Amino acid sequence: MVRHTGNTTAPRAKEERPVMGVLERYRKEKQHFIASFLSMCHQPGEKATVVNEGGPLLFHLAQDPDVAIRVLTYRAINSLVLRFESVWDIDTDVMVGLANEMDAVAQRMKASKEHHQDGDIELFNEICATVANLFNWKKFHDTLDESVVHICMKSCAMCLDVDDEQLQSYVVGMLNIFVSCRESLVQSFDVETSASSILEKIENHPRLERNALRFFSHAIPGITSPTLISALFTHAHSRLVQCDASKDTELIVDTLNLIDSILALHADACEFDEQSYSVLCSCAAMSRENASLVVALNILARLASNRSEAIVYLFKHTDVLKGMAEFLDDLDGPQLLPVLYVVVHICKYSEEYCNVMIDEPFECIRRFAVVLAHGSQENVQQVAAWGLGVIGSQNAQFAQRVAESGGLLTIIAVMRGQRDENSPIFSTCQDSGCATVSKLEYLDALIALLDQDISEAIRVELFKRTADILQANPFYCADFVQAGALETLIAQGEKNPALHHSMMSICQMYPKELVNRCSPSYMKQLVDKFKRESMKSVGPTLPEESVDCITDDDDGSASV
Repeated sequence: MVRHTGNTTAPRAKEERPVMGVLERYRKEKQHFIASFLSMCHQPGEKATVVNEGGPLLFHLAQDPDVAIRVLTYRAINSLVLRFESVWDIDTDVMVGLANEMDAVAQRMKASKEHHQDGDIELFNEICATVANLFNWKKFHDTLDESVVHICMKSCAMCLDVDDEQLQSYVVGMLNIFVSCRESLVQSFDVETSASSILEKIENHPRLERNALRFFSHAIPGITSPTLISALFTHAHSRLVQCDASKDTELIVDTLNLIDSILALHADACEFDEQSYSVLCSCAAMSRENASLVVALNILARLASNRSEAIVYLFKHTDVLKGMAEFLDDLDGPQLLPVLYVVVHICKYSEEYCNVMIDEPFECIRRFAVVLAHGSQENVQQVAAWGLGVIGSQNAQFAQRVAESGGLLTIIAVMRGQRDENSPIFSTCQDSGCATVSKLEYLDALIALLDQDISEAIRVELFKRTADILQANPFYCADFVQAGALETLIAQGEKNPALHHSMMSICQMYPKELVNRCSPSYMKQLVDKFKRESMKSVGPTLPEESVDCITDDDDGSASV
């Protein structure tokens, strides 16, 4: 029997020392290669050859058993992904491999929870960053199969259960990147479960807040649970009233975006109080450069469209409204459209409110007309035209002010400039023009429109309104003739059957002799009769025709 004496560990350690030295040198060589390759890629020269020849070596190193090397490699790959989209030829198989790698690391971390492998969190974060930046490449953003993206999103969702706040914050940010880049993922992936899980964790993990709010905003179209929608709004509302709008700029913008998303699809779940309206107005009074301005205005525009308490609250705060009205002078600003909606809805609310809004310092008629005439976007012009119609349709006084300020002529000019009479802007202008003309009471304003090149619908409304005014005020009839308006009206009415009924209503208020005197067709027949009489002495006798006054034929047309 052989007896072993002494310590055998020391000889074994002595034997392993050279091996460990070799492995350490190999490890350092890999680190040196990664650093050198990155340095070479940043030097002047042919980038395509460098990245396409060396890139596969990096992806090979990304499978190294040493997690630290893999982390360093993915960090290098991500650096190149950000710089060389135009020259680096990466195919879909690489994305599939990365997605599977994410899934493997996530499965390992979920299974071991708090006892996952050292470096796994950092490794997962670096893979995520690479995938996210590759997903932003046009070739993958537009065409990458959703099943591959689902693997990545599923991996991120699994990591929500890993008790590491930094990791959770990172994966929430990744989920937001995916749903914000491709809207279809909101419907095809179970965003509701992820949203519910994230919402539960926010209270204990405040670092999740920023990315969570952004993810919720994009995920709202895929969430159907009324309970979850209500909980999300409650959370956003509490953040809104707690934030300092002048300091927590990014947080307030993310909060407002979430509220806007919920309000757009689930308005019934949103309840606002005096405090939240105050914050919204504070944001709406920010400078043009403040990112929260446009979002707050969008929310106020949505609220003003169907909530009277929002309009009443805004109307009480004239300083806020004055600032909004001044925004209308910035024809290219992103805040122009929501401000238009807010102001139009205030004008629409009541004649009292409208009367205030069209006076100084708001001058909404003038400002609407300028936006309509010079706005750079058709949807903005359309709302401005609608606003003029809202004001002009309320009463005769407002209609007259729209006409006198040039608002009505601006509507007509924009319509003349439209080639397509079926376009939304043409239709809106026509509706507003008709609505304003239908309320005009001053004869001068109506006469001024007779010679304008206006659409048939507005001209029909003009004839109808003129008939109503003359019948209600017979003492206007003499002024109408002396201005030459009767002659103009008959000349237009004789050519257009659509105007005949109103024309006849007006003609019946005058003697036949005066009507015939103003009728171009009657004068033409008189000239023709004179020609026939003068021809009797030099040629065959033409059949005689009688010259009659204007009558209303059975077919509804005007004849003489």
